[in-house]
Amino acid sequence: MSTFICHCEKEIDLGIDDVINLDEHPELIDQMKENKFLSITCPHCGSLVKPEITLRIQSATLGIDYFIIPELDRLSFYRNKVSVPQGCEVLIGFSELFERIRVIDAKLDVDAIEIIKYYLQCKAEDSDPEAEITIYFQKLENGTLNFYAYGFSNGQAAKVPVPLTTYEQVLRDCATTKKQQPFATIFSGNYRSIKKLAYTDDED
Repeated sequence: MSTFICHCEKEIDLGIDDVINLDEHPELIDQMKENKFLSITCPHCGSLVKPEITLRIQSATLGIDYFIIPELDRLSFYRNKVSVPQGCEVLIGFSELFERIRVIDAKLDVDAIEIIKYYLQCKAEDSDPEAEITIYFQKLENGTLNFYAYGFSNGQAAKVPVPLTTYEQVLRDCATTKKQQPFATIFSGNYRSIKKLAYTDDED
């Protein structure tokens, strides 16, 4: 069973295993889609906590085997200091897990969504060069893919709609696009994310 140390310095039993099979616990899918997975009230201090822990998420039905690494361990992973089970795809932070579940639930292509996120982030950063923008897919609704951009200098989040026709064009070109930079870097290895580029730029 997984545990977590609250800010009150008390240990909380999270009541979940280190490996979760979504085929056996389908109720967790909706919790993840709605960002409510592991939102827990500490029995000691009464605070609402949203712990990030290392987890393995599997589903034969969805065709996934994810190894979730807490956001705090991002640099350790980049420096090859995190042991990842063979065959797993890495996601860093629960926000990436929740987004990925939403993408799969909408029956969209994971790589095409990441390509769109790259272009949206570039555009957002051009409009606010001092910001550290993060883009997340939210949902497909009425022929429109809705993304949200966070990290603007004014502290606001922006809803960014993308027509389904744009997604379909990106999907058609996906195989060719992935061979070009920076996408060859983004899709290399067991962690496929535009967030890798920030670390690569820092190293340069």
